[in-house]
Amino acid sequence: MGCRGCLTTVPYATLIATVLCFAGSGVFLGSMYKGVALTLRMFEDVFQIQFHMLTDLRIIFVVIGGIMGILSVLLLIVGFSATGAIREKVYWGWKARMGGQISCAL
Repeated sequence: MGCRGCLTTVPYATLIATVLCFAGSGVFLGSMYKGVALTLRMFEDVFQIQFHMLTDLRIIFVVIGGIMGILSVLLLIVGFSATGAIREKVYWGWKARMGGQISCAL
């Protein structure tokens, strides 16, 4: 089997979904961080108002982006273990399959 056997066990749909999730997290984080930075600059330059809350909001967006990245890795692990030949070889009992279906539903 060699390389062919390895390539048939890879769930490509899960990999594509993970790449899209990372890209979405990056776009969200970048645009929200830049938007808050420009809003803060506008308030300071134009209106001469200091908003310290917006500085904290940038940190919150970074934390949210990190959480989104961690969740996409967890979804990748669940996707790998619940699809393809890995599911048939490792989780062959009905209890394991039911547990996999429940974890995918969650």
